[in-house]
Amino acid sequence: MGFVIHEATKNDASTIGKFVYSLMVEVKHESPNMNEAFYTSKAEELLESSPPNYAFIAKDAAGNPAGFITVGVSSAIYAEGTFGVINELYVLPQLRSAGIGKLLLDAAKRLAVAKGWTRLEVTAAHEQINPQAIRFYQRENFVETGPRLKFELRKSGSSGPAY
Repeated sequence: MGFVIHEATKNDASTIGKFVYSLMVEVKHESPNMNEAFYTSKAEELLESSPPNYAFIAKDAAGNPAGFITVGVSSAIYAEGTFGVINELYVLPQLRSAGIGKLLLDAAKRLAVAKGWTRLEVTAAHEQINPQAIRFYQRENFVETGPRLKFELRKSGSSGPAY
């Protein structure tokens, strides 16, 4: 079965919202805003944002969505300029190992080359949580650079201080 990759538009926001919701359920993410409508709204914002963010969708020959990838833009001195950050990559579970993830990742790589970025970075769940993801990125020539940490400025539904 062949798959076609196209750059997502605002019209794809509901598909991306459904996929993000499925991804969050799969990784057991907990959030008071965890529903398809919320993620669809955020996908619309992402697809209209400036600086731009990018999303690609994989569809089968019948036009059925099979997966997606999102790529944000960042820059750093250590990276010698502007680079891309893969924020999400999801393929429907029943279609995994069909090469769709690679097609989506190849679209992100082509974008990076076209934009003149110095690299693509991705944060993958620790090997104990998702060893398949780590192996997938390593097969695609990504090298491990260490853990990524975050500081939440504001949690949805939190009454704590917002910095």
